[in-house]
Amino acid sequence: MSDQLVKCPSCGTMNRIPPIQPGRKAVCGKCKAPIEGPRGPVNVTDGTFADQVERSSAPVLLDLWADWCGPCHMLAPVISQISTELAGRIKVAKLNIDENPRTAARF
Repeated sequence: MSDQLVKCPSCGTMNRIPPIQPGRKAVCGKCKAPIEGPRGPVNVTDGTFADQVERSSAPVLLDLWADWCGPCHMLAPVISQISTELAGRIKVAKLNIDENPRTAARF
C-alpha cells in the first residue's frame, strides 16, 4: 500500500502519511498537530446529512446503499478503497436508504 495524502485538521497542509504502523502516530509536517490516517467512509443519516454532505468543504462521493442490495455489497470494498486513496481530497459518505427515508426520497 502506498502513502496517503491527508489534510491537517489544524492548518490545512496536505501531508503524505505512510501506511499505518502499530504504535506510531502521524503529525503535521508544518504545525506538528496530530493527524489521523484515512478512516474510510463517513456514515450519514437524515439528521447529519446537511452538516456532513451539503455543507462539506470538500467534494463528496455519496453512496446510497441498502442491506438487501447485492450490487451495494459488491461495491462496498471499492467505495472503501476510494475513501482511503482519496483521503484529504474528497469525502466519501454512505447513507443507508432504509434507515434514512427522508434523505433517500430526495435522491
